[in-house]
Amino acid sequence: QEELTLHYVNALIVIAARNISKMRAEHTASNTDKRIVDIINYIQGNIHDPALLKVSVIAGEFGLSETYLGSYFKNQCGETITHYILNYKLRLIEHRLLFSDMRINEIVTEFGFSDESHLNKFFKKQHKMSLTEFKKTKGHIKSMV
Repeated sequence: QEELTLHYVNALIVIAARNISKMRAEHTASNTDKRIVDIINYIQGNIHDPALLKVSVIAGEFGLSETYLGSYFKNQCGETITHYILNYKLRLIEHRLLFSDMRINEIVTEFGFSDESHLNKFFKKQHKMSLTEFKKTKGHIKSMV
């Protein structure tokens, strides 16, 4: 039983490491400049507070101009900072929908949306389906695996 437990723990560590590595910007290399890693960590740490995710705030936090931050981020990561924030937030919301018992209004509060309608519009723009449809469709597929 101890050996089986060890294998389960190992598997969990591998899954966690894989998921953490996916949280990076898609085109970010593993040997990326430390400043961009700090910026990404800042974004991920403040993803629940939209006021702290404004480009002007992030630029100020790192002593950069907004223009330079935008071009620097795109150059380092291959996508705009706004696109990265949007995709990161979307992945977290998808995860909440599929793997938690959180209600939609709890997700609204967690991510600083004004109401469920605002979150649903944000989500529908990306997925072409509502939160409920996504949960039913993907939840069904998940349960088949």
